[in-house]
Amino acid sequence: MKKKMKRAKEAKTRWEQETRDKVKSFVRKLSLQWKIRERIDAANAWAVKHPKHTAAMTVGALVCSLCLGIVVSLYSPQSSKDIVGEIENVQPMFAGLQSIQNGKNIQVREVGQLVLRGQRLKGELDSLVRIPIKTHQDSALIIYKYKQLEMIVANLKHQ
Repeated sequence: MKKKMKRAKEAKTRWEQETRDKVKSFVRKLSLQWKIRERIDAANAWAVKHPKHTAAMTVGALVCSLCLGIVVSLYSPQSSKDIVGEIENVQPMFAGLQSIQNGKNIQVREVGQLVLRGQRLKGELDSLVRIPIKTHQDSALIIYKYKQLEMIVANLKHQ
């Protein structure tokens, strides 16, 4: 499979190179036939000799292009669109964004509650551990609260 892919890439690269060479050759022949280089040099020489005419022709071409663009845009048929209809289509997107934001707010609130619960459990565990003489019930409560605290910490690490 890899060999076929490699051969396909090589064939594509070879075809692109051949096409590029053919296009370069064609453009070179056209430029020699039409004497483009000589015409460009002559135009540049004229532009150096007549800078004011060059600037005037450039500005004139730009103004003509601007006017033509304005005329075309004014006389081209435009479909009348209902702006309110376009706004209505956006409403589901805003509703979706609002529901995402609400979900984030709920998640932040739950994380805050988990942190508070973990701090409360840690305080209770510290007070239980400080008891000098513990009963069996105290030891079982310490283990139970420690496991709860471990679950809260693991949950907070994953969020």
